[in-house]
Amino acid sequence: MSQNQENNKKNLFIQDIFEISSKISTFFIISIYICGFLALNAFFYKYNIVDVDLINSNYLVVGSLFILYIITYGIFAGRSIIFGKVWLHQQIDLLNK
Repeated sequence: MSQNQENNKKNLFIQDIFEISSKISTFFIISIYICGFLALNAFFYKYNIVDVDLINSNYLVVGSLFILYIITYGIFAGRSIIFGKVWLHQQIDLLNK
């Protein structure tokens, strides 16, 4: 009976993991879709084009590129903000030599 209970616990644990991962992935896909919707419509708005098509696969592509851009920019801008003072002092020391 204990073997059966252990298998049930493992099955419940695996089901919980699948449930949580499906919720997380759904949240990320919806977030990417919303980012793409906002970015693409903001771009179109500059040219006075109104395209409020709610179901469009381009929103996922644009949202993915937007998220990639934000992450990449965040990495490099974050490094420059954190290490900017150190890099500046290193360059000044090199110029003073």
